[in-house]
Amino acid sequence: TVAIMARLGMITAPRRPRATMAQIIKATKDALPCMLIPIVLLGGIFSGQFTPTEAGAVAVFLALILALIYGEMTYRDIPTLLINGALASGKVAFLIAAANIFGWIVTREKLGHTAYNWIIGLGLDTWAILLLINLLFFIAGLFIEGVAILMISVPVFVPVLPMLGIHPVTFGVLVVLLNMIGFLTPPVGVGTYIAMELAGARLEEVMRSLIPLLIPLIIMALLITYWPPITLAIPRLIFGF
Repeated sequence: TVAIMARLGMITAPRRPRATMAQIIKATKDALPCMLIPIVLLGGIFSGQFTPTEAGAVAVFLALILALIYGEMTYRDIPTLLINGALASGKVAFLIAAANIFGWIVTREKLGHTAYNWIIGLGLDTWAILLLINLLFFIAGLFIEGVAILMISVPVFVPVLPMLGIHPVTFGVLVVLLNMIGFLTPPVGVGTYIAMELAGARLEEVMRSLIPLLIPLIIMALLITYWPPITLAIPRLIFGF
């Protein structure tokens, strides 16, 4: 998407001279320690050494060590980094807390079951029901944090997937994608506020930049909904189901 936007002139992409093979090899050698971070994180998660949340803390620690080794920062910079990190994290934490409270209210009032009964009671065709499910997830993502959405929706919709002709793998991928869209859409779009803090920009500026990136995600969600082979081709090839 970014490449297409740059080609169309929608964003400014600086042009640089093509790197030589020697420059590529040198840059790769210099970046090797940083490239090991994802390997350590994924290895630790899949081996059960730490949770994804703990992996975030490990990534920050490793990045701090590498920044000191590379000379990008000094020990005197650490207090300032901690203060700035606490301020930025605190703003996001308040948003997540408010979203979780709202999610708790929705769960307590059993609004997920109410929405399900309402959808089934409409007597719509399967394609229309699937479209409504997408719409409900999109609206929920505006106000509720992703984990809360999973806790509310999965127990409600998973038992009726066979009736709707949806494979569990397809539903899982779709829910993750819709949660990612919710992660980028205010008023609770945590990703939007993180980008705003990092870029030092206003919310309006960030949203204008995000709209072209959200459109392909929405199109992909609809493709997954109505063309399941997108998500099932590789699992069937590997696992044979």
